[in-house]
Amino acid sequence: MMKKFHRLFAAATAAVLLLLMVSGCKQYEPNEVLYVYNWGEYLDETVNEMFEEETGIKVIYDEYTTNEDMYPKVEAGATAYDVVCPSDYMIQKMLDNDLLQELNFDNMP
Repeated sequence: MMKKFHRLFAAATAAVLLLLMVSGCKQYEPNEVLYVYNWGEYLDETVNEMFEEETGIKVIYDEYTTNEDMYPKVEAGATAYDVVCPSDYMIQKMLDNDLLQELNFDNMP
């Protein structure tokens, strides 16, 4: 049950971050794309639709079922995701393997 809570918390955090980004995304040109890789069935489909409507930025939203499914795809660089939502232990593994980029808070008004 605790693992499910952590996944839910991670997804909720990602949703909040996406919504916070909406307020600062007006400076982007229409037709830009945001690539998101997240746990399956964690975000309501309308969240991405609302984001696209408000910003003009298209969301390409891919889902995975486990960290172990997600990791090889990110490691291989098959898609350059802008946002990936791993859980706790995988974050450390991704840090150790230089697969995460530090947030630039100057880009988030």
